[in-house]
Order: sequence, then C-alpha cells, then structure tokens
Amino acid sequence: MIEYTHLKERVQDADFVFTGEGGIDSQTQYGKTPFGVALAAKSVAPTAPVIVLSGNIGDGLSILYRPDAIDAIFPTATAAKSLAKAIADAASDIELVSENIGRLIAAIQRSKQN
Repeated sequence: MIEYTHLKERVQDADFVFTGEGGIDSQTQYGKTPFGVALAAKSVAPTAPVIVLSGNIGDGLSILYRPDAIDAIFPTATAAKSLAKAIADAASDIELVSENIGRLIAAIQRSKQN
C-alpha cells in the first residue's frame, strides 16, 4: 500500500503525518498500517511527528513509541459506548479529536513564536 500510494514521496516535506486504525496495541508492530506508515514516513521525513488516531487502544503501546516510528497515539472514542454507538459516532468523534490535536499544535507553534 505504501508503494501504491507513493506515501514516501507525499510525506517527504510533511510537518506532521497522521494515520489511523480501528484498534492499536503491541501487535501493531507486526504489519498493521499505522506502524508501516510511521516507518515509511520517518525514513524520508525523520522530524515529522507521526500521530495515530485509533478507535480502540490496547496494551503494550510503549513498544510502538520509537524515534523511527510513532510519536503519539490518540483515542477517538469520546465516551464509553456500545460498539454500535461507537461506529455511528466515529466521524464526529474523529472530527472532535482531530480539532483538539490541531488546537494543541497551534498552541505549541504560538508559544514558539513568543
């Protein structure tokens, strides 16, 4: 998928790289999309933070946090809810979490300018 989408070419000048998965845990390092995206992105844009959004966050995430891989993982679920409700709310939950990540990035950038 990385070659098919020309990911490395697309992210080489990126300031940030966002990726996502329905669920993330220690097994993600064995071929799931977020880890592959992170490794590919860092190989061409090593200073661009890789941020993962995930509907479910499992155990063992510390193994994913590496200088050549993932920098931060954010859950997208905004409350405890049934699977059916989580699926129904996914778009608005992702929008809210993404907005807040954007606000955090903007606040950090403002603080660096002062």
